[in-house]
Amino acid sequence: MRLLAVLAAALLCVACSGSTETAAAPTPSCRVAVADPAARRAVATVRPLARRLWKALRAPGMSVAVALDGRIVFSSSCGWADREQRLATRATTRFRIGSVSKTATAAALATLVDAGRIELDAPIQRYVPEFPEKRWPITVRQIAAHLAGLRANADGEVVSGRHFDTVADEIALFADDPLLFRPGTRFSYSNWGYVLLGRAIETASGEPFGPYVRRAVLRPLGMSHTQLDDAGAPVPQLASLYEVTSDGRAVAAPRHDVSLRWPSGGFVSTAEDLARLGGFAAGELVGPATRTQFLTEQRAGGRRTAYALGWEVHDTPFGKGYGHTGNAVGGTALILVIPARRAVLALATNIGYVTASSPPAIRGPDPPELLVPFLRR
Repeated sequence: MRLLAVLAAALLCVACSGSTETAAAPTPSCRVAVADPAARRAVATVRPLARRLWKALRAPGMSVAVALDGRIVFSSSCGWADREQRLATRATTRFRIGSVSKTATAAALATLVDAGRIELDAPIQRYVPEFPEKRWPITVRQIAAHLAGLRANADGEVVSGRHFDTVADEIALFADDPLLFRPGTRFSYSNWGYVLLGRAIETASGEPFGPYVRRAVLRPLGMSHTQLDDAGAPVPQLASLYEVTSDGRAVAAPRHDVSLRWPSGGFVSTAEDLARLGGFAAGELVGPATRTQFLTEQRAGGRRTAYALGWEVHDTPFGKGYGHTGNAVGGTALILVIPARRAVLALATNIGYVTASSPPAIRGPDPPELLVPFLRR
């Protein structure tokens, strides 16, 4: 199934070279927190798949959750939240979710579009006046779709120990850089675009970014274990962070302060909370017209981009699939929603694939395979 291979590759962001030797698992157990009796056949199929995936990822800890019709029907956690302290991963363990943060930011943006407080086709300077005008105008929609021509990360920005107190402070890092191309003509993934959207959310709402996302998105969707990762304020139940090495070992991750780009990669969450985030695609947060805008695949130069506004778009045998993947220092995450089946898969780990010069290839189930048994109902 093409979808499975695509999402697995995007999740891991690893090369297909390097050692394939399997590292020893830190503990043999995966603990099931939720197993809906009505889905017992699917649960029985998925439990061993989850364990195989955890071992293949070489993650000290992993959590996975499946939601159907807005309700968690399966939740399992494997391994260690803190390997050295022998603290087991639980359903409430929080992980860095990397670029899945963009989906939460897009949901917050959608609430303001729904309320008429942000126009997607307005120039970004209407909401972020401190961002200089460029050679060509840039719209909010183009930024959310990665069509704006904003640059990617530079050296020293992938791993950084510098702390930023506000989203506005982050903009200075890229504000004066020229655009890579005329907006709308190419797709080019940029973390900095979502920093701009985070600032637009602040000015349009009149609230700081984190509190607004909490009020407008996290609370309505029941995501009580999701928040910004702030080095200045320890996060309760945050998993210890690890990075994979070229020979497949999990070692302590280097210090990286995600305040560098909070709106694009700075949230921590649980698998169960990420499954609840899928409620956006199921129509639980904004009106149908706004939801359709955010889930409509964009085009660049007449070509499909496989990306909407904060959501990757995939064709699946079960209808359109929407999701996002994340790879941060010390964590990976994935969310996949099949709205036609009201089904959501979410996964989070405390292993990152950022710092290894040649990350190992992965031999195991593609993550979305865990959702398939629940779709055959």
